[in-house]
Amino acid sequence: MKSSPDEERFARYQSVVNALLAKESFKKPDIYEALREEQKPFIGKVIGELVRDGYLTQDGLKSKPHYSWSEKKKEFNPGRWIDQRVFTATVKRSPSVDRPRERLLHLGPATLKTSELLAILIRSGLQGESAMQAGEKLAALYGDNLQNLSQKARGELKQVNKAMMKVRTERAFNEEQGKWLELIRRHLTENLIMEKDDVDHMPIFTREGGSCGKLKKVFGGELEIIIEEMNAAIAA
Repeated sequence: MKSSPDEERFARYQSVVNALLAKESFKKPDIYEALREEQKPFIGKVIGELVRDGYLTQDGLKSKPHYSWSEKKKEFNPGRWIDQRVFTATVKRSPSVDRPRERLLHLGPATLKTSELLAILIRSGLQGESAMQAGEKLAALYGDNLQNLSQKARGELKQVNKAMMKVRTERAFNEEQGKWLELIRRHLTENLIMEKDDVDHMPIFTREGGSCGKLKKVFGGELEIIIEEMNAAIAA
């Protein structure tokens, strides 16, 4: 099946980031040599974005800069970082004849990409993320190996739900706390680990006006404890 533009872009980002992670310090020609089939402007774009986000530092002559990973490398989550640049929250509506479900009914499954078949199964997305975008994320991560996706997804979802049940049974939560716990559950279902700083940066929280300071107040100062307990229960 043909890959979507987002899937291809994710793979390009991943290739460049992996090449950068293999080196503690480097110059652009080092990466150009390692990735001969990739366009130099795209490599420069990825490096520039990492510099702006503080993961890479730049020194030396402006015409021949030298790059090194900063202390923030310890916090760097490649998949999440790439995901935020490739899969945006913008939902583009298409004519019904072009939509996956209609094409499946009229033309059969062979005409659809893996991401479109997944979108049909997902049916509806989360707030700010369409089913099509969710399908593209999964297709980019798992390709056509849907059996592996099925096995992995069932196990991970079970662990997240088990962890959330443990937290809920040990405390009594009010309605507002329950709302934020559901967002935490959705975030963990996708990422399997959470840091308190995610509340300040991840769209699933920021769209709802979330921040680390706000949620600390909402949970009476127990936000970090809850996150630690969830992470530990998932990893168990």
